[in-house]
Amino acid sequence: MSVVKIERYSAHKDNGVAWLGIVPAHWRVIRLKDVGNSVIGLTYAPEDVLDNDSGTLVLRSSNIQQGKLSLLDNVYVGKKIPRNLVLRVGDILICSRNGSRNLIGKNIMIDDRIVGQTFGAFMSVYRSKYSNFLRYFFNSQIFESQSGLFMSSTINQLTSNTLNNFSFVLPSTNEQAAIATYLDTKTAKIDSQIDLLGQKATQYGKLKQSLINEAVTSGLDKSVPMKNSDVVWIGEVPEHWDVRRDKDIFEQTKNKAGLDSSSYDVLSLTLNGVIKRDLDNMKGKIPASFDGYQIANLGDLVLCLFDIDVTPRIVGYVNNLGIITSAYTVIKGKKSVDMKYFLYYYLEQNRNGSLLANSKTLRSTMTFDLFSQLLLPVFHL
Repeated sequence: MSVVKIERYSAHKDNGVAWLGIVPAHWRVIRLKDVGNSVIGLTYAPEDVLDNDSGTLVLRSSNIQQGKLSLLDNVYVGKKIPRNLVLRVGDILICSRNGSRNLIGKNIMIDDRIVGQTFGAFMSVYRSKYSNFLRYFFNSQIFESQSGLFMSSTINQLTSNTLNNFSFVLPSTNEQAAIATYLDTKTAKIDSQIDLLGQKATQYGKLKQSLINEAVTSGLDKSVPMKNSDVVWIGEVPEHWDVRRDKDIFEQTKNKAGLDSSSYDVLSLTLNGVIKRDLDNMKGKIPASFDGYQIANLGDLVLCLFDIDVTPRIVGYVNNLGIITSAYTVIKGKKSVDMKYFLYYYLEQNRNGSLLANSKTLRSTMTFDLFSQLLLPVFHL
């Protein structure tokens, strides 16, 4: 596609629409209904849904993932589709109603992969001869921010009437072509870089896990002879290492903060480790008192030994004195041991599923007594 050359704009104007700001003087300020129309999608009953893909594919909000079409969560119906609800190339499919306000306004442009299919009742389609340009408008911050302001406070919904009356600026046909072509080229390069960075992140993540696994089970000296630990989830270890029970290395601390709780920082176990909580911006349930929280000292480990199958982070290292919910297990070393080594060890045990495999209850919970009996590799103590 050839790029249309656009001359530098000689003048700009305030278009009178607050959220559009200053635009080139010759651009028109119009409503979406002046150059197209919006249609609400298909309503269907549970009995219309097929258990195979022999019917018509119904696109829903879950089929829009990060601005792209996803065909991993599909629903097919076996009913006649009204002609105006059959998808065409160039249609812009928009999420118009959802439990999450963040999803409303998310959209994709229909291509020939799904022509002839349809879309659900909580979706809408906008059709216009200018859709090649407007698809970028629908993905702009202006549309994303303003579409949310027009929604009802009781129902998260972007109605056809609201959409059709949305104001925007329309350049000339030549400028539309130039802008769309420019954005096609630039966004394709950016998407390519994002994909490449994603692949690199995946590979670096695998390298990181490999390094952790090798270091905590084999040490740093690759020349030392190895021996069988006789423990399935540990495998071979350096010949001069011991295999000990957790209770030989750790002890549980149960020191409650009591009436002194206000003098401590409140800590939380997160994906980023044990962090200090911001009490001014705490979310979720907040206890009336922190007196029942337990003290965690510098160098302790905090363990989440319940719901191991769904807990994102099961272990963290305490970097500063504070208090943390007594639902967690806090342990310290009995002897002079480096607890950060055991932090990495249990991060790896969680990643490879060994901790989950050793949990015994339906809720994937491990008591401290059971944890105490687990074996782990250590240097001679």
